[in-house]
Amino acid sequence: MTLPFLSSLIGLPLLAALALLAIPSEKAQRIVTGGTLALLFAVAIGLFVAGDYSAATPAYAERYAWAPALGIDFALAVDGVSIVLVLLTVVLGGLAFLGSFGREGEQRTHGVAILTTVATVLGAFMAQDLFLFFLCWEAMLVPAYVLLIRLGGDEGRRAAMRFFLYSLAGSAPFLVSLLVRVAEYHGFTGSYSFDPAELARVVSPVAKQALLFSGFALAFAVKMPIFPLHTWSPGAYSASPTSGAILLGALLLKVGSYGLLRFAIPLFPAGAQLVGPTLAVLAVVGILYGAFAAQAQSDLKKLVAYSSLSHMGFVGVGVLAFSTASASGAVLQMVNHGVVVAGLFLVVAVLEARRGSRGIDDFGGLARSMPFFAVAFMVIALAGMGLPGTNGFVGEFLILSGTFLADVGAGFFGGYAPLFASVATLGVLFGSIYVLRAVGKVLFGPVSAEGGLGELTRAEKLSLGSVVALVFFIGLYPSPLLERIEPTVEGLGAKTRIEALSQLRDDSPRLLDATVAQNDH
Repeated sequence: MTLPFLSSLIGLPLLAALALLAIPSEKAQRIVTGGTLALLFAVAIGLFVAGDYSAATPAYAERYAWAPALGIDFALAVDGVSIVLVLLTVVLGGLAFLGSFGREGEQRTHGVAILTTVATVLGAFMAQDLFLFFLCWEAMLVPAYVLLIRLGGDEGRRAAMRFFLYSLAGSAPFLVSLLVRVAEYHGFTGSYSFDPAELARVVSPVAKQALLFSGFALAFAVKMPIFPLHTWSPGAYSASPTSGAILLGALLLKVGSYGLLRFAIPLFPAGAQLVGPTLAVLAVVGILYGAFAAQAQSDLKKLVAYSSLSHMGFVGVGVLAFSTASASGAVLQMVNHGVVVAGLFLVVAVLEARRGSRGIDDFGGLARSMPFFAVAFMVIALAGMGLPGTNGFVGEFLILSGTFLADVGAGFFGGYAPLFASVATLGVLFGSIYVLRAVGKVLFGPVSAEGGLGELTRAEKLSLGSVVALVFFIGLYPSPLLERIEPTVEGLGAKTRIEALSQLRDDSPRLLDATVAQNDH
């Protein structure tokens, strides 16, 4: 009998969140939240180490009938891509928890939000049923919305409304496209299914595929976000408390890029071949626009928001190029981006907690008075620049090289792949400007009138130290992650590229044979 490890990753944090509602003591609330996250980390590490991820098939899977008449199952699985993102989710949950320290009287709110976000995002990364994925996709928005409403003040309420409207605008076409594909499957088989492997057997006319792919891609592009659907993010990050900013900016964005890679492109390969280059153009524009906009920011949180837009543009390009190298780099960059952005939000939290300001010009000369903080800030910032030896370099290098070398028919950009890669490379150069400006002013600029900011707390040292360790570990030794990511991406990509070319030649509506569809790698 297989133990339900995957179900426990979702169930444990939900049960702990319910328990927090009945626990009056803040100390006990912290113990429950921290203990639950530690247990989840132990389970995730066990799955990461013990699982066989050498093939494209899942290392672990669970499936329970949920609504058989509608073809809905509670189906979970982890392969090389999802296990890496599962581990990232738990780590970022822990960093968000450490970032919530010092908010007296609000520990229950933070704890419930962190645990429910972790549970729903884990559900999305492990879902092997698109109804379950959509359910987790919608549910994961609620904790971030609550944090904005409860703790963000007037700015938070405005940001929450914009965040909600953007999310709704993306989710509606996503749901419609999903139901259309389920109806197509029913038309061929007489039964319903939300299993992505089954739904991928349906071949639609290319024009229809392009529309259905666009419905999925719009929802995912809002979350990533891809330019120009990013305008909800600066206000939301700025108004969120540190834990909420980490959940929003470092974690939730990854579900969008994951959905594009895992579901949108494989379900509608010919549609992705047609629409993908347009999305990639927007992603490249986002890389450059985000870098330029970040240079104009005086608020550190908004600088991180526009920096995030730029870096997620690289992820978008890597996913849409869909070569093995570029897509593997995109998954690795999801991890790297999550670690770096979480670290930057923790850096901002240290400054804001001591001076009540996030303005770059309000700080200066902290390298001398706060050496531990200065080293951590510099390392995290240099990782954001993509300096060799840090985690930021590896993912971007794979994305750009994999995109540049994507051949006609092998990637989704055809002969334009080198152009996309070359223009995107400029984002690395422009990105270094705003990073060096912020680091130079805050750490080495003229000493501000207020002087130093005092010692870091133990929670701040632990959180920043953990981020620095991850920056160097992944940057110097990415093999444990790439060894798991690449087989899954290679299997997924090979089948999808073959189907894209086949369906562009013959887009007559049909249902692929299940055996052929599974083995067509």
